[in-house]
Amino acid sequence: MEWDFEKNQWPEARNRIKSEWRELSDGHLDEIDARREMLVVMVERHCTVNVATANEQVDDWASRNRDLIAETAEQIKPYVGIARQ
Repeated sequence: MEWDFEKNQWPEARNRIKSEWRELSDGHLDEIDARREMLVVMVERHCTVNVATANEQVDDWASRNRDLIAETAEQIKPYVGIARQ
């Protein structure tokens, strides 16, 4: 699955990524720069997992953080706030 982060959501995504993968530093997050493929590379390298596991972890994380993904952010905009009404 290919996607990137919504650029204006990147600061929030950084915080959530750092909470999920504490092994990743601010420098690693700077390198990721809102790109999914770089997140997978960093998880693989710094969390000592193979590429398949890194992909699974990133996809699992993304499914729990869909509001940050560019592809789905546009799709869910009309529904944001409905649950709060």
